[in-house]
Amino acid sequence: MIYILSTNTTKGGIRIVSELTAIPFKIDFAVEQRFSSHSHPGLPSISASTGVKPVLGYAIFYVKDVAKSVDFYAKAFGYNFRRLDESHRWGKLESGQTTIAFTPKHQHETDELTGELQVPKSDVHRPPMELCFIYSDVDAAFKRAVENGAVAVREPEDKKDWGQRVGYVRDIDGMLVRMGSYVKSPKED
Repeated sequence: MIYILSTNTTKGGIRIVSELTAIPFKIDFAVEQRFSSHSHPGLPSISASTGVKPVLGYAIFYVKDVAKSVDFYAKAFGYNFRRLDESHRWGKLESGQTTIAFTPKHQHETDELTGELQVPKSDVHRPPMELCFIYSDVDAAFKRAVENGAVAVREPEDKKDWGQRVGYVRDIDGMLVRMGSYVKSPKED
């Protein structure tokens, strides 16, 4: 299960509100790079008029063992280690402008604020969200992930409908991870 930590500030910077939220959509960083609300007239644009432009700070993975997960993601998916606190309750990996963070599945701070974590009951159930890591060579990345402990779910294949090569694995906590190429527009074929 992946949660997003969002922080809001009021004008003047006095009030800060942070919350953990499960968001029912998939994160596809390749699509985000090409997306602009200015090019989609039906979507509101808040950045130009209000000065408030959202930035994805980090995705948080709730895991059984933070240190093992940080090590696994660094080796299996090729991310650089950033931090593991002394208590092993918070770990981070570098992922471009966004950080991938890890914390224990159950901790009183978040359970009391947002409720207990709900985990899919089996591999046939999945959370209402998906994380996609983008690679220039999906097949090599998929092979490295499996060699380092990821469980292969689906070998990479071309998805002509949306112009991406995609494979799926499960991490050491059973979370589904999409591994994809950069999305090609129909004009690039």
